[in-house]
Amino acid sequence: MTQQSVSHCRISLSDSGRPKPRLDNEQLKRQFFEYMAEALGRDPATVDRAAQALARFEWHTGGASFTAFDKDQAISFKAALLAETNQRTGAPLAKSTVLATLHPVREFFSWLPGLPSFRSKIDRSAAAYLTPSNKDVTRSRSRRERAVPSVEQMALVLDTMPATTPIQRRDRAVVALAIATAARADAIATLRIKHVDLAKNCIIQSSDQVRTKFGKTIISYLVAIVPSAGAIVHGWCRELIRDHGWGPDDPLFPALTNRYGDDGLFQHDGFERRCWATSQSVRIIFARACKSAGLPYYNPHTMRAMQVRWLHSLNPTEEELKALSQNLGHEDVAVTRVHYGRLERDHQAKLLTTICMPRAKNDPTIARDALKALEALSDVFRKQLK
Repeated sequence: MTQQSVSHCRISLSDSGRPKPRLDNEQLKRQFFEYMAEALGRDPATVDRAAQALARFEWHTGGASFTAFDKDQAISFKAALLAETNQRTGAPLAKSTVLATLHPVREFFSWLPGLPSFRSKIDRSAAAYLTPSNKDVTRSRSRRERAVPSVEQMALVLDTMPATTPIQRRDRAVVALAIATAARADAIATLRIKHVDLAKNCIIQSSDQVRTKFGKTIISYLVAIVPSAGAIVHGWCRELIRDHGWGPDDPLFPALTNRYGDDGLFQHDGFERRCWATSQSVRIIFARACKSAGLPYYNPHTMRAMQVRWLHSLNPTEEELKALSQNLGHEDVAVTRVHYGRLERDHQAKLLTTICMPRAKNDPTIARDALKALEALSDVFRKQLK
């Protein structure tokens, strides 16, 4: 960091140790966020992540003016991110987190010199020093093996969920819809009654009201992967209309009303005619349901991988795979294959062992050695999965 930057750091810290907001920095950030939203078409979530990344950068520099940015600041910030640890786990920050932080900061400092009053104040090439190493980029793209539930496990979760009260039936319908459609949690949280077509057994994830990825409109049919799931969703829709007197524009999964009880604590005493503001409630419902069934937490997104694995087990035709791919909202089957068609390691080892079986008849010596190696590999994978 340059002497100029250090000087800024010293004078910008408040008594609490946090950098004081600088008016000039705040004005520039507002301009940049407007540029992201209006000129680049970025969604609010992306703009929010950029705001968090820039706040992290300002914290690192002690609130220094953006005009003090140079290659030394860039290198120092990058090194600090790589050395930082996750507060919850104590492990180094994931490479994907580091890259997700560096990218908007680099984009900001690439944009800033383009403003007329900053062309001579900031070195255009300095932003390039925020580029991560090729090795870190590769590591950030490597996918971690995630646990995916079996159809039988999710059937158990659904059967275990209570359904005595309207709130319990709402929660059960949330899980049932996720199992049957593999819709994203954000979409589930913002569905309305009119988005469910009971006659056609599908949901219409309309982009004008439902929070879908990339703002796409997706029609998802309820897949009978767990036979009871569809009936639960249909029953919940009818209950809202029949017993609560709700109409098409009311939420499918309403938020709860909160009031202070006599004990001074919040109590839920019914539904509000509004959708959830975030997808957090969907995840909480899943966590509670999995725990009640004696299973580890499977998040709503794993329903997508579960559906793809289930279909693969049936040896589907290309047309059948395309049908499920479209149901998930994918334009290309390749997306479904790459992101959700990954084989479990144990199953991968078994398949490789099976491939060698016919060769054992013709060349016992070579095949025997290959089988031993594959069996050893299978044992390693099995131990890792325990």
